[in-house]
Amino acid sequence: MHQAIAVLTLSTPGSYGSLGVNKDIIIDTKAPVITISDNDVLHEQATTYTDPGASATDNIDGNITSSIITVNNVSSDTAGFIR
Repeated sequence: MHQAIAVLTLSTPGSYGSLGVNKDIIIDTKAPVITISDNDVLHEQATTYTDPGASATDNIDGNITSSIITVNNVSSDTAGFIR
């Protein structure tokens, strides 16, 4: 198993060239987990579609569900299957 988080600590210069506070940079290589609320949705054409939603969690930031952005809304005017 690969390590998902790396921490790089850098000394930053303070005033007059002295060493200041250390800065930690966290490199997160693990993708968030997105869970879709429903697997299959049956929807009647030309009626209002309500997205059942999704949730998202991240190993560093925890619950990031509020950060989900829907970029391609479903058009209920056209019959067919959406995958």
